[in-house]
Amino acid sequence: MATTIESYTGSDQENFFRLCILIVDYALKVVQHVLQEELESKYPNLFDPSTGLLFKVLSDTTVKTILFGLPRNVFNKQQKDQLYPVGNPSKTVTVGDLDITLTVLLLRNITKLVTGSNAWDNPSDSDKSKEAEIGRVKRYRNVDYAHITKAAISLDVFREKFSGLKSSLLALSGRYSGEEYDAILHRPLDTGLLKEYQDVMNKLYNNDKEVKEWMMENRDMLNKIDLRTIDIQEKVQVLYDRNQDRSERRISPGSRSRSSSQSDSDDSPVPSTSTSGQKSGRHHKQRVKSGKM
Repeated sequence: MATTIESYTGSDQENFFRLCILIVDYALKVVQHVLQEELESKYPNLFDPSTGLLFKVLSDTTVKTILFGLPRNVFNKQQKDQLYPVGNPSKTVTVGDLDITLTVLLLRNITKLVTGSNAWDNPSDSDKSKEAEIGRVKRYRNVDYAHITKAAISLDVFREKFSGLKSSLLALSGRYSGEEYDAILHRPLDTGLLKEYQDVMNKLYNNDKEVKEWMMENRDMLNKIDLRTIDIQEKVQVLYDRNQDRSERRISPGSRSRSSSQSDSDDSPVPSTSTSGQKSGRHHKQRVKSGKM
């Protein structure tokens, strides 16, 4: 007999991992599926859902203007390099290559969905729009995953959050059925599943600043979990140490070069000392659109 959320019982740690699987794996594929549908609707001559390639969409002048007009804290350097390496649209990146953050950013800014809706960030319980459902998925991902301070969730809280996220995902897409979501509840947490989860965690670590910070802040607590997660902790520490080393090397004993500042850091560019550079900077600020993720 299939397990349902009402009959499910599990330890607090099992609850944590099962909810993480729902968020970082299933929810990602659902929002990617929604993006494919929206791109096909708005750019029927540019987007081919059979390949998922974004090259023609990213080459569109309006799309590029919108994305490059977003503030750096919305469309950051890493995301820009993924979509526009060396300033040109990627010929290989597909919808399936995007993480949740970048997928939602594209949904919000270059599709027919309402960019300025408050539902993206603070959906009301009564709002059943697509923007609101995506906002709820993002909220679950941000609050219930990236900022969890303990790798454990009580049964009552788990049932509430699993049911809520499942409802939003079903409302957004038929990519998975209710039975497929419920199957997460009785999948054994064996070595194979944990390896799959480790791969997802490592990918998130490399692509998402919030997850990096959360994992580093809670690495001592995570080390106590007897679920063979030691490989994750070691890789997190190595990557963190490398990042620290790069940060220290970035500043030379003398002065800091402008090229290093602009290519390796997310800090604001060094202002130009020339009059033309100052004018260019002012004109750029006037053109910036207040985009959202």
